[in-house]
Amino acid sequence: MAKKKISVEKLSSREKILLVSGVCVVLALFCEKLVVARVSKRLRGMSVQIEAAEGEVRGNDRILDMRDGVTRDFEEYSAYVMEVPKGRNPVDAMFTTLDEFASLDRLIVVGEMKEMATEPGDFFTEYFVKIEVVGTMPNMIRFLHRVEAAPELLRVEKVELSATGDEKSQKKKATLTISRSVSV
Repeated sequence: MAKKKISVEKLSSREKILLVSGVCVVLALFCEKLVVARVSKRLRGMSVQIEAAEGEVRGNDRILDMRDGVTRDFEEYSAYVMEVPKGRNPVDAMFTTLDEFASLDRLIVVGEMKEMATEPGDFFTEYFVKIEVVGTMPNMIRFLHRVEAAPELLRVEKVELSATGDEKSQKKKATLTISRSVSV
């Protein structure tokens, strides 16, 4: 087959306009695929991220709006919280209270109570201790109730129960993580 060459000079002005228009359309489509589509996709992704961030900010605004109510409630209920006497370490006070509760409920404290982490907050600081006790289940239940109902804002964070080793004995060993909230 013979190849025909098209010469631009031989085209009429109308054909030249159509040729230039066609080349422009092809270049525009080519640029759209390379540049505009990628930018558009990236902008849509950023839009989704912005909406997610705005939702998070709205949630944080709601939390900040509740801060006044929380502060009001804290001031109202802080009158009922037993305070640590000045010069006394809150953890030492916890040790004393837990030791009293254990002896009231006929539990044996195994080893020493251990101070764990301290977490400061806006309104209060939380102190954590670990204690191991041995006793019967009814006595442990009374002890746990006494801890949770204490006016010192004690809270049982974690309980691990295990057998004491003697199968005939009804005694169990409990490892407890207990926290105390102290107002700042």
